[in-house]
Amino acid sequence: MWTLKDKELKQKLSTWFTDEEIDKTCGCQMNDACMNIRFRNEIPSSRGVVEVYIPKEEFELTYDPNRWNPYPQVTPPSEGDWLVQDKNGNYTIREFHATYGPEGCDKWWESTPTYYPEAVAFRALPEPYTGNKK
Repeated sequence: MWTLKDKELKQKLSTWFTDEEIDKTCGCQMNDACMNIRFRNEIPSSRGVVEVYIPKEEFELTYDPNRWNPYPQVTPPSEGDWLVQDKNGNYTIREFHATYGPEGCDKWWESTPTYYPEAVAFRALPEPYTGNKK
């Protein structure tokens, strides 16, 4: 999900645009030739228009628990098992690890790339099936 890095700017932009609108607008414009993302919203009651231009570098991709997340642009927020799509379009469950040391943080998928093709996207595993039990 595309979000603003600056929390104060995000709060101001949220006056006129929802998180979903911000994400959708960024998704449509992030790879075009313009240096800014253009947000536009008509105000029906006043017949006015709000138009805002924000530089693309003010946005970042963040983890979205309800969608596929592009990897390595976004990394899992925690270690453990994740549903992963590889560069060939195949799905597997892989374990994600993070190792912290003096040199920084090293994040990696278990069994990559030795046994599996490179991961391109991931998402959380669904809740296990329990049948009719509640």
